[in-house]
Amino acid sequence: MPTLPENEVAVLGLGIIGSRIARNLSRLGLKVWVWNRTPKVVPQFVGTARAAAERARVLYFFLKNGPALLETLEDVRESLTPRHFVISHVTCLPSESLAAARLVEGAGANFLEAPFTGSRDAAEQGKLVYYVGGEERVIEQGRPYLQPTAECILHIGKTGSASLLKIATNLISASVVSAGAEALALILAGGISGEKFLEALEHNVNFSPLLKIKLQAMLRSDFEARFSLANMEKDIGLADQLFNFYSIPGRQAKAFLDLAAEASKRGLQKMDFSVIFELLRTVPPDSSV
Repeated sequence: MPTLPENEVAVLGLGIIGSRIARNLSRLGLKVWVWNRTPKVVPQFVGTARAAAERARVLYFFLKNGPALLETLEDVRESLTPRHFVISHVTCLPSESLAAARLVEGAGANFLEAPFTGSRDAAEQGKLVYYVGGEERVIEQGRPYLQPTAECILHIGKTGSASLLKIATNLISASVVSAGAEALALILAGGISGEKFLEALEHNVNFSPLLKIKLQAMLRSDFEARFSLANMEKDIGLADQLFNFYSIPGRQAKAFLDLAAEASKRGLQKMDFSVIFELLRTVPPDSSV
C-alpha cells in the first residue's frame, strides 16, 4: 500500500465505477473524500470538487466525459499544488485528455491518463485493467495509486494514446455484443434454444467471456447496468468523431449508434448496453425458411 500524504485521497465522480473504487480504497484504510456533480448522502462527501482537492493530494476522476473533466479541473485549478497527483479515468477524446494534462501541469501538479477496462463487477473486486498514458516518470510515480484496484496496468504511450485505445476497445465490445444480440435473435426466431447456441459457441473460435456474459444476460432478460447504454453510446460517439477526423468510414460505430438511438427513444439509456437485444427480439414464424 502506498504511503500517501496524510493517508487521504479523493474520488470525484460516484457512478457505477467511482463509487466502488471509493469503497475499495476505504477498505484499505485510506481516508477517502468523495464528490459528485449530483450530491449524494455518503460518508466523507464534500460539497465541491475544490473542497476535495483541498483535503487530499491524490485525486481520482471518474466523471462522465471530457467536458465534465475539464470543467471540474478548471474549478479545482487554484487548489492544485506540486504535491497533487491527478489521475483521470475518464473516457474522452485524446485532445480532451491532452487539454486536461496541460491544465493540471500548468498548476505545477502531476497528471496521469488512466482509462480502464472492466465493468461493475471488476471494479467491485479491485480488478480493473488500466491503460495509462504519459511520461514514464509520472507513470511510475502514479503506479502505487493504481495498484490497489488493478489487475493489470498497461503503459500505452504518451498522453492521449490511452484514451484512443480505450475508445477503440469499446468499439469492439459494442460491435461484438451487437452481433451477438442479432445472432441470438436469429437463433431464437428459428426455434433453436439459447442454451444450445451458447453450447455451440463454446467450441467456436469467436467465443469470448464478454459474449458469454452478455448472451446469458439477454436470455434471462437481465439488463441491470454493468456498463450502461448511455455510457456506451457516448463512447461510440467519440469513436465516430475520431473516424471522421481520420477520414475512416467507421461503419461499425454508425451501426451501433443507430441501435443505441432507437433504444434511447424507448427510455432504456440507464440499462446495460446489451439491452439492444430488446430491439431485435421477435416472434418465431409459423414455418421455417
